[in-house]
Amino acid sequence: MNQTAQNDGISEEECFDRSMLLGDLVAELPAAAQVLKSFKIDFCCGGNRPFRDVVKEHGLDENEVVRALNEACRQSVSTGSGIDAANWLELPLSDLINYIVRNHHQYLYHTLPELAQYVMTIESVHGARHPELGRIRKLYAEMNKELMEHLPKEELDLFPAIKQLDEVPSQANLELVMSQLDDLGTEHESCGRVLKEMREITCDYTLPEDACPTYQYTFRMLAELEADLFEHIHLENNILFPRAAKVAV
Repeated sequence: MNQTAQNDGISEEECFDRSMLLGDLVAELPAAAQVLKSFKIDFCCGGNRPFRDVVKEHGLDENEVVRALNEACRQSVSTGSGIDAANWLELPLSDLINYIVRNHHQYLYHTLPELAQYVMTIESVHGARHPELGRIRKLYAEMNKELMEHLPKEELDLFPAIKQLDEVPSQANLELVMSQLDDLGTEHESCGRVLKEMREITCDYTLPEDACPTYQYTFRMLAELEADLFEHIHLENNILFPRAAKVAV
């Protein structure tokens, strides 16, 4: 994977191939996730696109992004927190599914209803001065509804089908899994669209001067929800689903 690049006249060993898909990049180098988020690059719903193309579309300096990724890669190696720590590409599919349900699904079941109340509260109190909060409330309600319908589909239908495929590899089981992936992938894209619009509307969750503690808490929780969903969707779109689709039958 490594290649040598000339950046500002300095020879530097790169830790990834610039032609890689974003999802594959983060799957192999988990430390890349924070770097890509800092440049506002979507690697979960947009993980099936080449790194170089996305950087160009964002109008970013490719070498600047690469330097940041290389630095994150080196730090993860020095601290022992790279792919060996995550091991998503080697973890049994059943264990990966259990991790997703335990850590991400349960987080959403707990957080979504509570945060819905705060979103409505800050609109009712601050909406007259900040009309964008009305749009935030509508977007959040849309995403909340979709997710609460989406999670049981995965837990009751898709995930058991993937576990069955992993235990009994067969063409019939593979076709059952593949028949469900397209619809659920579309729902992931819808969630990604909402997250992107909410961040744009709030100027990256920038607080106004008159933000009360509830306003501050709500924006902090929305940002945390976004971060959790990014990891959640990445694990499914870029690791679990492709691995399931490649099970030898």
